[in-house]
Amino acid sequence: MTEELYSFTFFTVFISHFVHVMNCILKDAVGMFVPKVAESFHRRKDKPHYPRIHRKCAATKRKIWKQLKKRPYDTMLRETYCGCVYRWRKLLVDSLTIFEENLISANNVGAIYRYVNRRITSNCSVYVIVDHCGTQLTDSVLKANAFNKYFVSVGTPLNAMLPSYVVL
Repeated sequence: MTEELYSFTFFTVFISHFVHVMNCILKDAVGMFVPKVAESFHRRKDKPHYPRIHRKCAATKRKIWKQLKKRPYDTMLRETYCGCVYRWRKLLVDSLTIFEENLISANNVGAIYRYVNRRITSNCSVYVIVDHCGTQLTDSVLKANAFNKYFVSVGTPLNAMLPSYVVL
């Protein structure tokens, strides 16, 4: 009985090891010989995806623009195009406003900082800032102090304590 049990256990271990080795070989073969989907078929991540109403408005705008290029002196068509451009810009501003309101209402400071940092990653500096007294600030240190003072004033208290304001 023990001899049969030993041979059965050995056989079970051998089969499980064999299945594991075959799975590894099969995965390697599939990885080497089955072609992968080219990345060009995937949607680009840098191109924004707009809702259906935005895409529809953009398609209408393009259609009217093509007509306007054929008939540049048609005033009714130009007025229709201007109205469509106005609707397109309004949709973009409204969607951005809704996104920012949702971001603020989520009370996630990290997400707000990531959003702000993504928006200010240009090479141009911050232009003239007008402080609460109405004076124009052009120096980088004065601008930084003005922003620090503002963000401390609108910050949420943590354990009934506001963060300290350090003058640079």
